[in-house]
Amino acid sequence: MPLINHNGIPRQVSWTRVENMSQVLGCSTDYFMQTFTSESDGGAFELLPMSVHYLLPPTPHPATAISWQIPNITTITTSAVEMFFDETATTPADNPTADNLFAALSSSNSLHAKKQQTISMEPSTKPLQELYKYKAMTLRKADSIAYEKAHKIDKPFDWASTQGMVGIEIEVENMKKGVHLEAYWDIKNDGSLRNHGLEFVSVPLQVKQVQLALDHLYTQMNANNAPDFSNRTSVHIHVNCRDLTQDQIFNFVLLYAIFEKHFYQVAGTRRMNSIFCVPLFRTNQMTTINEVIYGMSPNWQKYCGLNLLPLFANNVTQGYGTIEFRHLYGTNNQQEVLEWINDILCLRKFACEISKDNLLAAIKEMNTTSSYLSMYSQVFAKGRRLLSHKKDFEECVSNIKRELFGNQYSDTLKKSDMSPYWMTAREIDVKG
Repeated sequence: MPLINHNGIPRQVSWTRVENMSQVLGCSTDYFMQTFTSESDGGAFELLPMSVHYLLPPTPHPATAISWQIPNITTITTSAVEMFFDETATTPADNPTADNLFAALSSSNSLHAKKQQTISMEPSTKPLQELYKYKAMTLRKADSIAYEKAHKIDKPFDWASTQGMVGIEIEVENMKKGVHLEAYWDIKNDGSLRNHGLEFVSVPLQVKQVQLALDHLYTQMNANNAPDFSNRTSVHIHVNCRDLTQDQIFNFVLLYAIFEKHFYQVAGTRRMNSIFCVPLFRTNQMTTINEVIYGMSPNWQKYCGLNLLPLFANNVTQGYGTIEFRHLYGTNNQQEVLEWINDILCLRKFACEISKDNLLAAIKEMNTTSSYLSMYSQVFAKGRRLLSHKKDFEECVSNIKRELFGNQYSDTLKKSDMSPYWMTAREIDVKG
């Protein structure tokens, strides 16, 4: 049984407790073992974070404590994890408060900073599905084929790309009467909803199926009900990445981070300020992108607007091989959902067409409004173009340069108080 450093007192804990504490902290069991426990009778590993103390029985009397070499507590600085998760013991791991979540996302120290040094980061040219063992998709082909033979769309949507697959989750309230669905959808209860709330979850859909699937759902939802898309409801989109290489997924995430304000321009200020879809530009989460994509590590926060946790199995979700877009509000407007998905597909398409090296080189050179708009126009050539001002891009691009290029960025863009970086930083009131 592993040992933990519980307020300076050695404790033996079961593997079940180790797994539970890992889940509360949002890290892997391996990382928890590496950082907070030992399987020997000595070592200077970190103090257990306060947020998981409630998972332990009362502290044993010191006289009964296991004999080991306790590290000099006075020389240990406060753990970054303790700062992240110093919350009341009654706060559920999957129901964050604004203070502890934003603190966790905004801290300059990553929960997995140590583990990142030990993970192999060698990229592969193989698609992700050849590198990681996923469960087979449940497509329910017979139902969809039968439905598609009997129903057609009068005005097919003009998609930016028909490559890839998507999954759709739509939350809605005031569904007092039944909804009869012949294909594509499952119906689930959702504890976060009120007033007869339901969540409709699609099977993995080919892009060409999305419009018909949405039309079927909204027709049936409105047939015998008056759907209420309250502030509690959302639309979540999962984009399949199993057929992409790690470099293409890297490009996908990087392009999203550059143009993140495009998506919040649609979703609105209320969603931008929600603790359940936090913008990346308000966090330092991008520092972990290599670890997540190339190291296949779950070093990501579920409640970012862009959620990478579904890529691989972890304590939060099973591995679907998808990236989740959590921003969009609940809506009864099918066209809004179609255009939202199409904008996401614009990112996916461009991510597959540009090389990682060329994308990084382009980002390094992006310093002017024209350079921002040039790439924006290329990426969303068949999508909506909603941004036009330098401020719409500057914060996101500066954040990426700072997180990915580090000292090189500092040396080239922060040489004087009158540099473009600092002038823009003062305008938008951001630090460093």
